[in-house]
Amino acid sequence: MRLAIIQNLYPSYIKKFEETNKENFTSYESCLKLLHQDAFAWNGVWGGALAKENIEVVELYVNFEALNRHWCEENGLNFEQLTTENILFEQLKKFKVDAVLNTDVKLLKSTFIKGIKGINGVRAVFAHICSPYFTPLDLAEYNGIFTCLRYFEEQFKHYGFNAFYLPHCFNPAVLSKIGENAPLSKINKVFFAGGIVKGQDLHDDREKLLLKFFDQKIPFAFFSELYAYNRFKNSGIFLGKSVIFRFNNLLRKLKISESDLNKIPVLREGLSWKYLPGGLVDRRLTNNAHAPLYGLDLLREMQKYSISLNIHAGVAQDEAANMRLFEATGVGATLLTDYKSNLSDFFELDKEVIAYRTIDEAIEKAKYLLDNPAIAAQIGKAGQARILKDHTFDNRAPILASHISRVI
Repeated sequence: MRLAIIQNLYPSYIKKFEETNKENFTSYESCLKLLHQDAFAWNGVWGGALAKENIEVVELYVNFEALNRHWCEENGLNFEQLTTENILFEQLKKFKVDAVLNTDVKLLKSTFIKGIKGINGVRAVFAHICSPYFTPLDLAEYNGIFTCLRYFEEQFKHYGFNAFYLPHCFNPAVLSKIGENAPLSKINKVFFAGGIVKGQDLHDDREKLLLKFFDQKIPFAFFSELYAYNRFKNSGIFLGKSVIFRFNNLLRKLKISESDLNKIPVLREGLSWKYLPGGLVDRRLTNNAHAPLYGLDLLREMQKYSISLNIHAGVAQDEAANMRLFEATGVGATLLTDYKSNLSDFFELDKEVIAYRTIDEAIEKAKYLLDNPAIAAQIGKAGQARILKDHTFDNRAPILASHISRVI
């Protein structure tokens, strides 16, 4: 079986990746190889794991222009005359895939997914969803949905979809790539990398937590896209989103259907918003952020620090689910994370990770770990051992493969 995995990379990641590697973009394969080597998110990781399940993986990156430009040139197509969807459609035909896994349901609309299902040989199309940016209309054409959240799984089943729980995991292959620069002793600071998108189901609690760390003068290293935060631009974005949110709610009260609203591009983006989009990020965070890190750069830097701080987006509710759980422990950092009811499904608390229930408890435990680096190191080693035993892509591949095979 051949599976195409469709990814939509962060624009900021693509920009930084191109700045570092552009002179080596000599062909489609050279671009793809560099992406896989950088190990950002899912780049290049499912292929090896799923090969053991007799599934060949083709990775397609819808918004990586340089990569797709090379593919068009090598396949006799005019890149300038094609849309993103046109190129993706041609790629799926060329690679003769049996199934498709799309990781961005907001980018590719139901009409396009329906078209994919009409390609000769394509037997099923799946989605992967771990964020709140979707509506039932976005999901109408999928044969199955994978998610890292149990309550999303139940929600999708309630909508009438095949839904499957697939927790995140770690790619052990990165350790050989970052191990050459592994520090002999850890930097005794708290490390945090991530953005802040204001909103009740996003990062409002994250902002409060980080501000408390700064106010308490905890030794702290903060890497984020907030490094280049444009307050004027974001004021405009907030105003625009607020108008869309309120206008959508008004039209719903007037009994305008979701399907009709979905036909209007300017309103479509806001259909999945359950809460009013948040405002501007506190200046103390934007003024103290270092440039964002991705891929191997992120993992290499994280590995240097004794403690890695984690807090989930609001959408996670009471579930431990994000990738940082597995990245931080995977590289051997001591994970200090927000308590969730299922956290013990992944780790032994207080031995393999440290959990906090309140911001004050996070501060207290961070201070304790900083004051006791030997204990922190012991927890980091135990967490890493658990990851390498139970939470790798090799561990998750049978779950993914079995559900895809069963649906087909």
